[in-house]
Amino acid sequence: MRKDGYYRTARQLLPTTGGKDDPPDGFQFAEGQLSADWPDLRDVEVLVFHSWTMDRLRVKSVDEATHTVTFVSPTLSNNWFFDLRAGKRFILENVASALERPGEWYLDRKTGVLTYIPLPGETPETAEVIAPRLERLVVVRGQADLGLAAEHLILRGLTFAHSNWNTPPGGQRIGQSEVDLWGAVSLDGARDCLLDACKITHIGTYAVELVSGCSRNRIVNCEITDLAAGGVKIGETTLRAESDPALTSWNTVSNCLVAHGGRMHAAGMGVWIGHSPYNVVEHNEIADFYQTGISAGWSWGYGESQCHDNTIAYNHIHHLGQGVTDDMGGIYTLGLSPGTVLHHNVIHDVSCYGYGGRGIYFDEGTSDLLAENNIVYRTDTGAFMHHYGRDDRVFNNIFALARGGQLDRLREEEHNSFTFERNIVYYDYQGTLLAENWNNDRFVMNRNLYWCTGISPVTFGQWSLEQWHARGHDRGSRIADPLFVDPKARDFRLKPDSPAYALGFQDIDTSQVGRLPRPAELPEEPLAPRAFPEKAAPAQIEIDEDMEDLAVGEPLANAVLSEENAEATIRVSDETAASGKHSLKFIDAAGQKANYNPHLYFQPNLGSGTIEGHFDLRLEPGMSFYTEWRDVTVFYRSGPLLRMRNGVLEAGGKVLMDLPLGEWVGFDIVATLGEHATGMYDLTVTLPGEPPREFPGLTYDPEFRVIHWLLFTAEGTEPGVCYVDNIRLRRRT
Repeated sequence: MRKDGYYRTARQLLPTTGGKDDPPDGFQFAEGQLSADWPDLRDVEVLVFHSWTMDRLRVKSVDEATHTVTFVSPTLSNNWFFDLRAGKRFILENVASALERPGEWYLDRKTGVLTYIPLPGETPETAEVIAPRLERLVVVRGQADLGLAAEHLILRGLTFAHSNWNTPPGGQRIGQSEVDLWGAVSLDGARDCLLDACKITHIGTYAVELVSGCSRNRIVNCEITDLAAGGVKIGETTLRAESDPALTSWNTVSNCLVAHGGRMHAAGMGVWIGHSPYNVVEHNEIADFYQTGISAGWSWGYGESQCHDNTIAYNHIHHLGQGVTDDMGGIYTLGLSPGTVLHHNVIHDVSCYGYGGRGIYFDEGTSDLLAENNIVYRTDTGAFMHHYGRDDRVFNNIFALARGGQLDRLREEEHNSFTFERNIVYYDYQGTLLAENWNNDRFVMNRNLYWCTGISPVTFGQWSLEQWHARGHDRGSRIADPLFVDPKARDFRLKPDSPAYALGFQDIDTSQVGRLPRPAELPEEPLAPRAFPEKAAPAQIEIDEDMEDLAVGEPLANAVLSEENAEATIRVSDETAASGKHSLKFIDAAGQKANYNPHLYFQPNLGSGTIEGHFDLRLEPGMSFYTEWRDVTVFYRSGPLLRMRNGVLEAGGKVLMDLPLGEWVGFDIVATLGEHATGMYDLTVTLPGEPPREFPGLTYDPEFRVIHWLLFTAEGTEPGVCYVDNIRLRRRT
């Protein structure tokens, strides 16, 4: 069994429940990865890594003839971020026959026999073996809804260690932040209680939770380490009224080390705040997690929120993600946040698996929040990320050396997204300044300093500085070296003659960041041994889909599907086919919010050598359609793109030919990618009964390098139909 890396799912299975839109409960695997002969099969756990979550799935059955595994319970949904499509990473745990290395152990639950391979120098006589039994080590419980709080309890200088957690019979599937897990130290209905100078370690869930009706409690000077999930949870996912005595508020987490988390539950957070206002998280070191450092908020799409007026300040947050999960932030906010302030936090080394290793991340309607005097550096993507929200303020921060876009803005809305002033944005050849969507000008940017240390000039996405000014942005900003003292050594202090001062930038004092008292030379807390394998390159997947093994009416399981309503769909059909009996039927309809729906895309991640693509298309009258090879490293960079409107084929910025309607047409695309990319591709179109027509040397974005997405889209706002068959994408041998 592989132990030094990840396995990959080969293909998603249709749900055994029979509903084509139900969550999947099985996948196909490569030969030899799972065995039906394992005597402990029902105890084997398959850990499947999604984007921001990880499932623990219990095995129901394995069929080695078809290389398929089904699970006791399905995943949470058939959305791309929870499904089991081809290329998802997984590892196995609790397989007795895999016991082979020192430090490994296996408990046979039927016999009670524990087998352990000792580390060098260990003997049964000298080894200390601890078997945790309790799931909660301390429970403080009042009745907040009745006004009967547990009050004024002090826990000081104590060690709480070795709490237990068992995988439920149906496995574990939690949508975000491992919020369903409890705290080993649990306060519920507690008021004015104190945890001071305690050690909380070797914990099977979260370390501490403040559940309902908790107010004015303090967690200070504690060391919270070796955590199966996360550090501290404050508040609930339940929305309560401001006057409700069960609303948790006014709590403090200060001067704590919260480190080495996510060891069993990868999505555990350092500190999580749900629907809870007026909390303070300050002067902490939060490090060595596989997801977000501090998460605040629990509402989506401008929904009602009680996460407001929180202060997150003077925290040192570092080494997150580590290539295990995606879509995280050093500080992550979720929903309306009036009165919340993030200031004097230092965030660095946030590394994702594929996308979304961010520093400060405003997600899903984050609004009315202030971020100022923070320093963010060495993140994978987006030192600052604004998904969508209203009237956020980003003042006097340093955003440096993200390996992708420094500033990400995802959704365009009609109100002002944010005001971005007196910031320094500094990057090198690995990054770009802007990523995602900056077209609608509903943001304010001014008096900022921008600098790129590479040979490329500073540009604002696709716009030059002059074009950016013409749109009304950054007219009082400058492009100049900020003159940091030593950015390579993480010293982002400014030299006296820095041009940032002329723009109104104020020095950011980091002397109080992290735990206090702070030593003169602040060492970074070392990382603990990894719980999960090193970062793996995204799977490179060749595609060969002819729809013949799918039932009529099913979606295509191994592609990400986007449909707005039941009238506009992409489903397998037997009405017509280029070969065999089945094809994919695209139905477009009026009344959709996005003219690019419905659409689907594969995620092949092919990025080197000569790539050959093929598909067959049958357009019906009135249908508009396009297909694209897309690189989503920073921007949506288009590779080969074919667009069909009114029966006319356009590609490479040219009108190429008329296409017959109601007939099958074959398309072949050949392009060389990676370091030998030419910015050109060859297209061959084959009409029924005619010689192929060749269109060599069509152009695409010269920055395009990798086919992250192979996209097929019904483009338009009027009813229409087309069929697609024989989708292939492969590297030429």
